[in-house]
Parts: sequence; C-alpha cells; structure tokens
Amino acid sequence: MAALIAVWPCSFALCLTSEEIVAKLRAAGCSQIEVVPAGKIKTYKAVKKVPRAR
Repeated sequence: MAALIAVWPCSFALCLTSEEIVAKLRAAGCSQIEVVPAGKIKTYKAVKKVPRAR
C-alpha cells in the first residue's frame, strides 16, 4: 500500500518540519519515504507494508 501525503503552507504554529513528518511516517511503519516538491506544497510518498490476511 502506498501512502501519499500533501502538506500545504501554513503558519509556523501549525506546521510540522520535514524531519517531523518523516519521523511520524517511519513511526507508522512506512518506508521508502520520498519528498516530491511542487512549488510551495511538499508531497510525501511512502510505502507501508500491510500484513496479508490468512
């Protein structure tokens, strides 16, 4: 499963840094995290392994 997260510009009180976003994605079990810049918006692409049902 691939996750796509878009981050819009906002006030500093509400924003997370790129390092914080990557840390949260890793804590959620995501890997292969990439930043795809598009102007002022940064999109993060990550892959999360989901266990298969038996």
